[in-house]
Amino acid sequence: MKNKKRILSIILGLLAVSLGYFAWSKWASATRIALVNFPNYQVSNMALSNEDSFIKFEEVPLDQLDKLKNYDFVLAWGMGIKIDENQRNTIIKTAEKVPTHFVSVTSPENDISSLSES
Repeated sequence: MKNKKRILSIILGLLAVSLGYFAWSKWASATRIALVNFPNYQVSNMALSNEDSFIKFEEVPLDQLDKLKNYDFVLAWGMGIKIDENQRNTIIKTAEKVPTHFVSVTSPENDISSLSES
């Protein structure tokens, strides 16, 4: 009987820790923003001007677009971006789950945004 209570207590403790971690990562952790194809000077300006510890900017290279699904928001510089059809499809698929926006777009096929117009 003592062992059953101990095992139940351990399981409930692990469940509480797991739920606490999930709640923290979903609602209280820092917002991670992926910056794609931004010029280095703009990335550094954004990072240096950010005074909010709950916002983190991270540069994501074009050859690592599969990592975009791990971010809270994707912001991409569309001017001069050179992506192939597979990379574009990866971004479009990511935009279905992660808010995504391209700025300074020069090509209509790269005008990707999951943000509403209103």
